[in-house]
Amino acid sequence: MGYRWRSNSRQLGSIHSALGIWPPGSTTGSAAIEGVANLAEKSLITTDIISNINHHRLLDTTRTYALEKLDKSGELQAVAQRHANYYLDLFERAETEWETRPTAELLADYAWRIDNVRAALDWAFSPGGNAAIGVALTAAAVPLWMHLSLVAECRARCDGALLELQTNHMPDARLRMRLQIGLGNSLLHTRGPSEQAHTVLTEALETAEALGDLRAQLRVLLDLASVIGFRGEYARAAAASERAGAIAQQIGDTTGVVFADRRMGMILLRIGRLAEAQRYFERVIQSPPFHQNEDRLPVWRHSDDRAMARALLARTLWLRGFPERAHHEAQASLGEVRGADHQLTMCRVLLYGMGRITPMTGDFAAAETAIASIIESATSAAAPFWTMVGQFLRGKLLVERHQFAEGLAVLREAFDTCNQTGWRLSYPEFMGSFALALAGLGRLDEAHDAVCEAIEAAGGREDGEQWYAPELLRIKGEVLLRQTSNQAVQAAADCFAQAAEMAREQAALFWELRIAISLARLLRGQGRSADAVGILQPVYDRFTEGFDTADLREARSLLEELA
Repeated sequence: MGYRWRSNSRQLGSIHSALGIWPPGSTTGSAAIEGVANLAEKSLITTDIISNINHHRLLDTTRTYALEKLDKSGELQAVAQRHANYYLDLFERAETEWETRPTAELLADYAWRIDNVRAALDWAFSPGGNAAIGVALTAAAVPLWMHLSLVAECRARCDGALLELQTNHMPDARLRMRLQIGLGNSLLHTRGPSEQAHTVLTEALETAEALGDLRAQLRVLLDLASVIGFRGEYARAAAASERAGAIAQQIGDTTGVVFADRRMGMILLRIGRLAEAQRYFERVIQSPPFHQNEDRLPVWRHSDDRAMARALLARTLWLRGFPERAHHEAQASLGEVRGADHQLTMCRVLLYGMGRITPMTGDFAAAETAIASIIESATSAAAPFWTMVGQFLRGKLLVERHQFAEGLAVLREAFDTCNQTGWRLSYPEFMGSFALALAGLGRLDEAHDAVCEAIEAAGGREDGEQWYAPELLRIKGEVLLRQTSNQAVQAAADCFAQAAEMAREQAALFWELRIAISLARLLRGQGRSADAVGILQPVYDRFTEGFDTADLREARSLLEELA
């Protein structure tokens, strides 16, 4: 695989790769084999076997000696440039393979080369290097970084390469576009849907349109839909997803169609159109496997889509009143996570599935496990954005457990980070938990202000994060009830009525149950037990499963008391 020039690099690689950096005609394969065998006999190298291929490593002392000899002979820069050119050629040829070969095969062939890529880039951007080689190699290596979940490194390398393009006035629009796609995607994973991510991807889309590159347009639109959706701009996210789906249909990219379907399902879920969202998720899950030679986005996209779709279907089923089916799909989504990029995929799948469902159904032990896995995976992948997500979920769990002071502190810290990134996804949801924490500590005026802010942030019914709006109205009603005045009690009843209407419109039976419990308690306090039963019993009777979950147990207990 060629020499690595950094002082902390030891790997020499396969003989075939080593031949690639020697001057043409300077040696033969048989001579190289004999030379390596001679080094092995003298215990100057070690050999690793990866995927039935021998990879040879120089010992530290041997490597240092060889580099000194090359430097003294004046050949070091020439050999380093051949090394960088070799890897540029290798990864440019590999780019088409990322779209046609299974991920496991590709990573077996290319993952072990990552340190040589780093060494080549370090040389290329050094004073005696060749920046043009470095810029091109950075663009070609983006798929490898992303597959290995090295998103922070990908972001830094793409950012540096784009700066070199600008500084050295390299007028290569396609190369700039590829780097912007890599930078935008890695920014989304490390810093959230920041303004920089939005700007970079928007510029990449403009270039792709100018070049008439439909495949690049598809990739950028799907990433833009994520960024825009994470910022809470759902109408724009839907438009980007629809356009991506149309392009995927136009070029016959079935994986792109599936990916666009999953994106659209996510948007429909967030705006509270649960039945439509469920159909999209089920369509993704039922999509057939793709043939190896089909022209498409990388295979890992499909695995990611299926895992994400099952997690999102789980949340949809939970909201619609099927907690047992939801738990089954959430568990199944974890089994769909595969590939070397599994850490970031696991973060997403846990966020949309187990991390959301378990705290709300009272399975706090499972919730702790899911949230800890998100934070662990995010830390391992150097993705602070996902660490922040884990902290939001942790804060919400603490509030659900009535640990209000600790939950408030965790949520406040997460919101501080959120404000620095511009991340808005689920802002209303977590602000609702913030309000509950304040109310639990008796800070009712602050709680009221917080829940009103959350309701405002949820936006309108056409383009707002409406899936959580019924719960926010219920929380507002609960906060008002604690103020005890007759006016506040009536305002609380109005909130419950509005929440119930919205939940019915969404067919969100789980929210209907929570709202009915709150309203039944209010009616019981007014001495209207029969009315309370008339509100709660019909909602309870519509459930067919999940009777051991926390809210259904509470409803059953309340009904027994009222009877």
